[in-house]
Amino acid sequence: MVASQVLLSQFLRSGLQPAFKSALLLLVCSALCADLAHADEAIKNLIKQVKPSVCTIKTNSGTGSGFVICENAVVTNHHVISDATSVDVIFHDGTKVTTKKSLYIDRLRDIAILAVEGIPATATPVQLFQDAPEQGDTV
Repeated sequence: MVASQVLLSQFLRSGLQPAFKSALLLLVCSALCADLAHADEAIKNLIKQVKPSVCTIKTNSGTGSGFVICENAVVTNHHVISDATSVDVIFHDGTKVTTKKSLYIDRLRDIAILAVEGIPATATPVQLFQDAPEQGDTV
């Protein structure tokens, strides 16, 4: 929990005078806005980092999205490709490749991993965490 959230929680339970509560509330709101500004910047940086690895999945029955997970594979949702007879993978730089092979399908979890040849060099695999985040970590 960030400091501003702790302050707000304590504020709501306090028995402070109304005038003091108003002033304190303004400070807490300022802190919350600062936290949101920091989060916005982190999200912008994350998008810049992964954007080249995100791709559009176009099939004869619809469109979805996916991302590169290794040099010759893209992950998407199973429902995106489930009824497809053709699957095109289009990358951020405009590179378009057709795939006909699924490496892995999990209908229950709605995941499909597609074999893709011709992935552009700029589409580096998205880095996945080795360990799950701990309770309280920002994710």
